Amino acid sequence: MLRVLQVIGTMNQGGGSESMLMNYYRNIDRSRVQFDFVVHTKRSDSFEDEIKRLGGRVFHAKKKYNLLNLPTYLSWWRKFLREHPEYTVVHGHIGSSAAVYLGEAKRQGRYTIAHSHGTKDVTDSILHRIVWCTCSYPTRYIADHFFACSVEAGKDRYGKQVVGSDRFEVLPNAIDCRKFVFSQVKRDMIRDEYGLGNAFVIGHVGRFMPQKNHEQLIDIFDCLHRKIPDSKLLLLGEGPLKASIQNKCHEKGLDDAVIFAGVHDNIEDFYSAMDVFFFPSAWEGLGIVVVEAQVAGLPCIVSDTVPRLADIGAGLFEEVSLDKADEEWADKLAACRGLSHMTGTIVFAQNAGYDIQNAAATLQTFYMSLSAEAK
Repeated sequence: MLRVLQVIGTMNQGGGSESMLMNYYRNIDRSRVQFDFVVHTKRSDSFEDEIKRLGGRVFHAKKKYNLLNLPTYLSWWRKFLREHPEYTVVHGHIGSSAAVYLGEAKRQGRYTIAHSHGTKDVTDSILHRIVWCTCSYPTRYIADHFFACSVEAGKDRYGKQVVGSDRFEVLPNAIDCRKFVFSQVKRDMIRDEYGLGNAFVIGHVGRFMPQKNHEQLIDIFDCLHRKIPDSKLLLLGEGPLKASIQNKCHEKGLDDAVIFAGVHDNIEDFYSAMDVFFFPSAWEGLGIVVVEAQVAGLPCIVSDTVPRLADIGAGLFEEVSLDKADEEWADKLAACRGLSHMTGTIVFAQNAGYDIQNAAATLQTFYMSLSAEAK
């Protein structure tokens, strides 16, 4: 059996990279390929128990990489890899320190994969961007193979030359499409639980952080709510900006119209309760929740920063420029009132490569080919 080492910041629920990795882990043939994880947290993460049940191991790196601790960070990795020769493949999901741990893995004869899950944070300070780029830039000359959730995310991290080579591949943030198919039973259940009744429900899934653009989202919903008083905004997610967004809703008198639903294991049920999916991100590597919403048959009003790769081709994906006025965004949302959930969209998602069973089999074949080369 091949053991692949996955290197990531945390393995907690609610993170896109973590959820994507767990989707692959659950669906790969674990009698042939097993995942182990190095995380950069001191405490146990929420996925840790499941990982252990599936046969994986979780190792906790002593410290996060911050450039100043390069000697101790490198020393930890050198010792760890020497003690664990069983890892033929090291798959890295942290960009800032990838040059360090993938560089050491390569020096010890392992196959290395760098994985980009998104584009740069456009709200970062210039100093932070310079430091991050300085740390991550060498990775393009170190890794053996390069994955990204989209071409845009690949170019942003590795540059056009790498993306144009045969060492680069888009690895889809695949999902279990069957879970997200519309269900009237789930719709009634969630609407009853949250007192939505027959309201026009605008849904959003995303962490409360600058990338997801909740500030503008609330302004647009406020504009819509004045047009359609029985409209409701259903927000799923947690994050550092949640309290400030709650305060903004209170200031605008939207306390009864905006529902902060938090994080749930059954997020797929909530899509059935929505009438339109709203995703005005400031930047995105892909936006897998948009794919999930389309599988549920929802019209999706998204910003033009969301890569076209997220469009499954069912006619449910509509882009709007972030430069457009709130009124125009609100009109786009209002136009979706009264629409029924489209059926049969799962076929579009499967044909677009988002079916996890097929994607996991492809990744497994790739890992096994590296193992065969090593032998």
